[in-house]
Formats: sequence, C-alpha cells, structure tokens
Amino acid sequence: MKLEAAFPRPPLQRKRAGVPLGPAVAKLAESFGVTHFVPFSLMHRYQREDSVWANECATSAEAHAVGFDSKRCAILPAFVRYDLLADSADPINPPLEPVVVLPPRDFGDD
Repeated sequence: MKLEAAFPRPPLQRKRAGVPLGPAVAKLAESFGVTHFVPFSLMHRYQREDSVWANECATSAEAHAVGFDSKRCAILPAFVRYDLLADSADPINPPLEPVVVLPPRDFGDD
C-alpha cells in the first residue's frame, strides 16, 4: 500500500484543493478499527505575532465531518462529554474565543 493511501493529505493542502476532509478521516478511522472518532488537535489558533500567520492552516472541527461516511465508525463533536455507562454523547459547545495577537516577549521569548 502506498503511503499516500494510508494517510490523508494535510488539511491545508486538502482545503486549497477543495477536497473535503471527511472521507479521508473516515477511511483512516476504519483502518484502525475504531468505532468513534473525535476531531482534535488540528484546530489550533495561534496568538503570537510571529506565528499568527499559521491560523490560515488551521482546520475547523466541523471540517472533519464534511463528507465523513462510515458504516463502522461514528464521528462525534470535537467538544463533547461522553458518558460510557449511558453510551451517550452531549456536545459541550464552548464559545469561540477571539484571536488576541500577542508579542513574543509576553511569553518570555524576545
């Protein structure tokens, strides 16, 4: 199997090509045999003025579900409270914080 078939293209590359992320996520989740997928870690928001440019590379949590189709795996919201005993998922829906651009010196890095 080719490496390209096993791993989805980077989200920014897919975004620029107009390719939905969901089908690749579903395929990857199925290849691991998981039953549930929670998107995380790709939707970073950068606030340092020397890295704020990277915000254009961020992928929204909702983008993972676009085109996601699987008979063996369900996609859950990125921010969810999951009750194992009740087998239920309740979205948390935290408010989106505004992007505040800060100088590197605020992090002790100047």
